[in-house]
Amino acid sequence: MKHLKPHGGACNILIITILQRDLRDHGPMIRVDNPFAGCLHKTSMSGRTFKWMALLLYGLCFVPGALRAQEAQSRTQNAQSARDLLRRQMEVQLRELEAPGQPSDETDLGAQILVQRKPKPWSLTLSSDIGEMWTSNVLLADRGKQSDFAITHNDAAVFSYQFTDKFTASLNYRYSVYRYNRVIVQNFDAHNAGISLNYNLPLDINLYSGGQWTSIYSRPIRDTVYEEGDMNIGASKVFPLNFADWLRDRSGVFVGYQTDLRIASPKDFDKVELSPYAGFFYQVNPQLVLQTFYRWQYQKYQNSDRRDFNNSMSTSLAYTPYEWLTLGCFVGYTDNDSIGNANRTYTVFNTGANVRLSWKF
Repeated sequence: MKHLKPHGGACNILIITILQRDLRDHGPMIRVDNPFAGCLHKTSMSGRTFKWMALLLYGLCFVPGALRAQEAQSRTQNAQSARDLLRRQMEVQLRELEAPGQPSDETDLGAQILVQRKPKPWSLTLSSDIGEMWTSNVLLADRGKQSDFAITHNDAAVFSYQFTDKFTASLNYRYSVYRYNRVIVQNFDAHNAGISLNYNLPLDINLYSGGQWTSIYSRPIRDTVYEEGDMNIGASKVFPLNFADWLRDRSGVFVGYQTDLRIASPKDFDKVELSPYAGFFYQVNPQLVLQTFYRWQYQKYQNSDRRDFNNSMSTSLAYTPYEWLTLGCFVGYTDNDSIGNANRTYTVFNTGANVRLSWKF
C-alpha cells in the first residue's frame, strides 16, 4: 500500500474524523448487502435455527450505512455496525433447507415423486440505497461539537459461493457517497472491496474471517486522503428465545467476538481492535424486524501510545414490503474514551432513515 501524505488544514480534520471506523458496513458484519445472500442448500441446522439466523441477519443488514460511514469517517458504528459486523458471520448459515421429494396424488401411472431441483451453489446480489442522517457531532470532537445533516448513497455487489454445506466464500464491493449540509470538509467518496470466509462449527457456532480494503477520496481536497487494509477473524452464536409464545420462532439474542488488524496509510492509524458484541432481534411481523446491538471495543494504535475504549449502541427498524424493497430507520449512540490523545475522546448521537433496492441472481 502506498503511503499517503496527509494534507494540511481541513484535510487533517477529515483524516482524523474519517478513520474511526471502516465503511463495511454495514453489514454487519458489515460488513453481504442482501440478507439472504449465499447459496441455498440443505444444512445441518434445524428449520427453526435457520429461521432465527435469517431473522437476525435480516435486521442487522438494514441498520443504515450512514451510521457506519460516519464510523468510516470517525470509526463509530454500521449500524454497518451491526449490519456489517454480522453480515459476513451469518452468511454461511443463511441456507434455505432443501425440501425433500413429496409424493403426489395417485394417477394411472401409480404414485409419483416430485423431486426438487438442487439450487445452484452461487448467488449474485446487487443493491443500491439512499438515505438521510443527522449527527450530533460530525467531527467527533471533545469540544466545539457541530451537528449536521448528510445525504448518503451506496451501490454494492456481492458474489457468494457455497463450497460445502458448512463453508461459504464471498467477494464484495461497495461505492459510497456522503454529502454533508454545512460541514462540507467531511464530504467524501469511498471504495471498499474484500473477501469473507464463513464456516459453520458444531452447535451452530459461526466462525468467520476475511480481508477488506478501503480507500477514501476527499471531495473538497480532490485527493485520496486515507487507505486501509483490514484482516479480521471472529465467531458468533445465536440463542433463540422460546420462554414466551410471543417470542417463540421470531426472536433471539446473539453474542460474538471479533479481532481486527488494520494497516493504514497514513501509518499513524495502524491498530489492533478487540470487539466483543451482543444484541437482540425480534420479528414484529413477516415484513417488520426490530434489532438492538451493543459493542465494546478496545483499540491499540501500533505507532503511538494511544489506546481507545469504545462503547457503541444502536437500535434499528426495517420494513420490507417486497423482497426487493426495504425501508429502514435507526438511532445510535457512541462513547469513545481515548488514552494518549485527549482530542479523540468524544460522544456522538446519530439517527436517520434510508430506502434500499436489491436484486438477487
